[in-house]
Amino acid sequence: MRILWLIWSALFVLACSTQESGKNISSKVSNSSSSAKVPKHSVSIQMESSSSEESSSSEAESSSSAAGAFSLAVQGASGSGSYAEGFQISLGVENKNDALCFNGWSVSPSKYSKALKVLSADSAKFTMPADSVQIIAGFKACLDDKETVVIGNLRWMTKNLNSWTFSGSSCYDKKRDNCRKYGRLYDFETAKRICPKGWRLPTDGEWTALANALGEDGGTQLKSRDGWENDEGSSGNGNDGKGFRALPAGIVYEGSYMYRGFHAYFWTSTERDSSTAYYRSLSYDASDIYRYHNFKTAGYSVRCVQNAN
Repeated sequence: MRILWLIWSALFVLACSTQESGKNISSKVSNSSSSAKVPKHSVSIQMESSSSEESSSSEAESSSSAAGAFSLAVQGASGSGSYAEGFQISLGVENKNDALCFNGWSVSPSKYSKALKVLSADSAKFTMPADSVQIIAGFKACLDDKETVVIGNLRWMTKNLNSWTFSGSSCYDKKRDNCRKYGRLYDFETAKRICPKGWRLPTDGEWTALANALGEDGGTQLKSRDGWENDEGSSGNGNDGKGFRALPAGIVYEGSYMYRGFHAYFWTSTERDSSTAYYRSLSYDASDIYRYHNFKTAGYSVRCVQNAN
């Protein structure tokens, strides 16, 4: 029995030793596993650092891109934005007040004025410099009290209207100087809505009343004292007896500009049918006020009226 007890005791000690040894191995494995996680955490940090570098690089590129663009601020016209040096920007006048007429461009700093190329009476092209620029489309009152005359019971403008529109009007030969001198040429639909607030396009009847009030030489009384072509050696000018100051602005018809210096044409607001309307005309070789009708697409001068009382 003593021998059996000794054997059992030896086996018990051996089992405990083996169990403790297993714990030590497990602890080492656990420590080893914990150590293996460190490189993974380290890699994660490196990846975050790389992402941060990429973000910084992206911001630098964006900043670099912004550095290559310059601000263009435009007032009274389209075209505002940021542009690279040398980029060409189209500028179009935006007139929101019918009582005001476009009166030219101003550029600041003024040293960049030469970069602005005027294309027509209401549009231009600007070549962007390596600098921020401000461009202003200027406007002025289309007329004042000195530019009207009362004939009969109506007050008439004494200048042809020169209010810019996006479409439906143009300068003779598409030259701005002609707009300044003669006013714009409008198609019929545009003419009906272009008069300033408080004014209107005269009717056919109102033009007839004007002609009747002036008598047989009404055309002579309406024509300006200069600017009209001669008629076989005789002056085509009028005497401007009523201060109407009619100028021979000519017309535009189907894209062709004609009769400047020879004839003046004025729309009435009265339609003849769906495609034509009545107008009045003055001629270098006559003293009459003629009444005709033409297609609404023709471009004629506009004089607006309002009740005198």
